[in-house]
Formats: sequence, C-alpha cells, structure tokens
Amino acid sequence: MREHRIVRPAPTKASWSDKPEKPSDFLLCASGLKKVYPRRFGFLGAEKEWVTAVADVSFFLRRGERVALVGESGCGKTTTALLLLYLVEPTGGEVLFEGISIYGLSGRQLRRLRPRMQMIFQNPYLSLNPRQRVERMLAEAIRVGQRAKMSRHEIRERSEKLLEAVQLPPDVLGRYPHEFSGGQQQRLAIARALAVLPSLLVMDEAVSSLDVLTQQAILHLLQGLQEQYGLTYLFISHDLRVVSWFCERVLVMYAGAIVEEGPVKQVFSHPAHPYTAFLLQHLQVHPTADLEAGPTGFFQGTWESGCAYRERCPRQKADCSFSRPEMVEKTPGQRVSCWNPL
Repeated sequence: MREHRIVRPAPTKASWSDKPEKPSDFLLCASGLKKVYPRRFGFLGAEKEWVTAVADVSFFLRRGERVALVGESGCGKTTTALLLLYLVEPTGGEVLFEGISIYGLSGRQLRRLRPRMQMIFQNPYLSLNPRQRVERMLAEAIRVGQRAKMSRHEIRERSEKLLEAVQLPPDVLGRYPHEFSGGQQQRLAIARALAVLPSLLVMDEAVSSLDVLTQQAILHLLQGLQEQYGLTYLFISHDLRVVSWFCERVLVMYAGAIVEEGPVKQVFSHPAHPYTAFLLQHLQVHPTADLEAGPTGFFQGTWESGCAYRERCPRQKADCSFSRPEMVEKTPGQRVSCWNPL
C-alpha cells in the first residue's frame, strides 16, 4: 500500500470568497485538514492499514469568537485541535493563523508563533509539572511570552496579577499542583496559558471533569478573561448544555468531518443534519419527536464511499451511498453536509 505523504495546497482566496468579512477579521482559517494514522495488525504487525482520523476539515475562527466543536468520542475533535496548533504532522491541508501559513514555518518561526496559540487540556493535573511550584511554573511561562528581559520582582508581580485574574490568592505561589483541587488546578492551567499572552485558546474538554458548580465558575471566569485579554476560544466538548450557554457558534463533527455549522441557538433549535438532531435528542437539549434514535456507541463508517452517517441515518437514500455531500447553506449562517437535510 502506498505511503501517505503530506500534501500542502497553495492558499487560495476562493476558499473563503463566500465570507463577507475582511481577511483581518479571521484569526484562524483551516482548509482541507486531513490526518491519517497507520494501524498495524496480523502476525508481529506485518500488515498495515490506514485509519483516517480527520477527513477534509475546513472552518474559520473570527477574532473574539467562542466557537464549539462537538461530536462523539473518537470522531476526531482532539486530532483537529492538535492539527490547528501543529502539534501533530498533518497528512494534508493548511492552517492560516493571523494570515500566516503555520505548516510552512521553520522551527524558529514556529517557536515565535506558538505562544499566540495555547491549549488547555481536560485533566489539568497531567498538564502541570508536579515538581514545580506555582511561582516557577508561571515564571517560565512569563519569560517565554515576554520579549524584553524582566527582573525577578517584575516577574513575581506579573505572576500575582495572573493569579488575581483567575481568582486565586497570591500566597499559592509557593505550593505544588497536587495541593489544589481540580477546579483550582484548572485555574492554574489557565493562568499559565495567559502568561504567554495568547490570542487563541483551544480548550479540549476543559470543564468536563469538574462538578457542575465548578464548571459554572470556570465558564464565568473564561467569559471575563476573554473581555480582559481579547481572546478567541475554540471550545471542544461533548456537553451540549455547556455549549448552548457558553458558545456563539458550533461545528458538529462526525467521523472526522464537519457535517453542520452555524450559530448555536439556530443549530440547536432547528438542526439540519440528522446526526445533529440525534445528538440533541439523545442529550435532551432539544426534543426531536419525528426522528428515531439511532444506535449508540462509537461512530461507524468512513467518507471514502458516500456519507459516513448513512448506516445510522433514518433518512438515508440512494445518493448517500455513492458520493459525499458538499457543505451547503441551508439558512443564512447555517451550513450542512447532507443529501436529505431536515
């Protein structure tokens, strides 16, 4: 079987010609993202096949937006986030961040850009160094984000301001991460991300491991920080209740591809894709009486031959088996990839 090589198409203005905004309004544009992983099987792993984790994903983030990426576990949400930050090597596609194609950057150029793009993970304790006190952890991040040299006193003052921003007292600087609760650890992770002065925060299930009250407190905190620091959020979650309250726009992913996108209120009240309707019905966010619930569990199907959702879809027809549906605008601002939308 032929090896998959990285394909990086030249950027084209036509990809975004249907967007009325100026290019400067977009913080990030992803075009044709694809990631294929090898999987070995058989005796001593002699056989190899290729598994597509992300298949032709394209979307954009406006400056100051809160955009959600939702879907079942294993649908490619985290892989998409890693591709956006260039933490894994892409198989194909392009990412423009602040007008710069990040896949074409040298190592030095990428190190300069990376502080502008930060990620907050689901388990904050695993993302914090257990051997570092809070003061040292924040000091290292501040040095990365600041171009000019800072004295120890200035760094400590900056650290105390970051702790104040995430609503932690300054006396925690001498403590280790294991001495904090889960919610406090997530606040520390947010403070460390803010220390490098980012413009984009990618949050991968950042509140899913917290209790409901702590979730609410962290979300309110993130709202305030966005206004204070001028941040843009990509919020990855499977909790549609949190998404409906916190985010402005939503991207629905299935089997590594975006199947629907649009304003949260519009998509959740009038879903166009059967998979979106199934998610909303299953999680009791929006009742859909005319749609039978499909099977639960891991997603099935690929996009290589028709629609990947056709085996689970109660509205499938002949076209679903032969070709993949294109993303089209169903209502203003709401786009769907389906041959037979709701």
